Amino acid sequence: MKVWLKDWYNQEYLRTDDLPLWLAGLKGKEFEREFLKEYMGNHADAVDPLRQCARQAIHPELRELCQRLAKRLNFGC
Repeated sequence: MKVWLKDWYNQEYLRTDDLPLWLAGLKGKEFEREFLKEYMGNHADAVDPLRQCARQAIHPELRELCQRLAKRLNFGC
């Protein structure tokens, strides 16, 4: 996706924080439990925007990616 952003729109993805700071400091079972809780919510919130992307994207690569992700993330939402 970073390559598409650069190729299609000459924009860079500048975000460097892959994990929230509070999550990065956890270990073992505590990390796994909190990671699952955090990202299940994030993914559930992404389903509707991904469906919209699948309908509106002009680049077939992005449209197909959004379709696949929406199907995978729609875990009973």
